[in-house]
Amino acid sequence: FLHDTLGATPSRVAFLFVYVGVLISLVQGGLIGPLTRAFGERRLVVAGGFAVAAALALLPLSLAMPLVMAALVPLTLGIGATNPSLSSLVSKEASAEDRGTVLGAYQSVSALGRILGPLWGEIAYFRLGRFGPHWTGAAIAAAAAALSLTLKKSR
Repeated sequence: FLHDTLGATPSRVAFLFVYVGVLISLVQGGLIGPLTRAFGERRLVVAGGFAVAAALALLPLSLAMPLVMAALVPLTLGIGATNPSLSSLVSKEASAEDRGTVLGAYQSVSALGRILGPLWGEIAYFRLGRFGPHWTGAAIAAAAAALSLTLKKSR
C-alpha cells in the first residue's frame, strides 16, 4: 500500500513500523493504567474499537506520509487500549477454576486473528484494490466495536 500509494521505500516502511511500535509501547506502558482507572475496560474496548475503525478508514485518504503518521495515532491508541482491556475483561469474567482455560481460548482466538488478518489483507488487496484491506478492516473493526457496546457489567 505505502509503496503503491506514496512510493515508500522499504526503509520508510520500516520507520513506520518502529513509529507504531513506539506509540503502542507508550499506550500500553504508560497510558493504559490511567485510562483504565478513568474510563474502565468496557469503555476502552468500545472507544478503542471505533478508533481503529476510523483510523483504518482514514488511511486510504492519507496521501502523504505526515497524514499516514497522523492516521496511525488513533490506530495505535485504539489497539493499545483495546487489547489489554479485552484480556482484563476476559480474565475478570471467568470463574477462578476456568480462568486458565478461558484465557487460553482467548489467546488462541487472538492468534488465529493474527494469522487470518494478514491473509485476508492480501486477498483484499489483490481482489478489491489497494484500499480493500483498509475498508474491510474498518468495517470489521466498526462491527466489533458496535458489538462491544453490548458488553454488560460483571456479575
